[in-house]
Amino acid sequence: MMLVENIRKYYKADYNCAETLILAGNETYGLGLDEKAVRLMAGFGGGCGCGHFCGALAGALGILSILTIGERAHITPNFGPVRAEFMAKYEEKLGSFLCSDLKPKYRTEENGCLKTCELTGEVLAAYIAEKGLVK
Repeated sequence: MMLVENIRKYYKADYNCAETLILAGNETYGLGLDEKAVRLMAGFGGGCGCGHFCGALAGALGILSILTIGERAHITPNFGPVRAEFMAKYEEKLGSFLCSDLKPKYRTEENGCLKTCELTGEVLAAYIAEKGLVK
């Protein structure tokens, strides 16, 4: 799975979880994002710096947004249900949206939060394929 391979590459290059997902998604799906988009996501890393909302999930939602939103979220048909469905699949696979819940399950001293990033990538890639969001 190309997305997960790219996730490994960026995470091992010392990007945080949110940056990793947006960079891997950009490369995998040819999103055309620039360096500012990566910096925009950086603040979500480490559960927003305090163990709250998972940064990898934030990066995945960023990718999903780019692939599904037209001009604005509020006028994009079905964006709410798309997000809700993806979030449900994520929670089913990982068990929580919270960094503080995910770290004890998946984080290791050797690899940090790489496993969380990989699992997030698996859920995202499967969802993108299932919905035909990328040709």
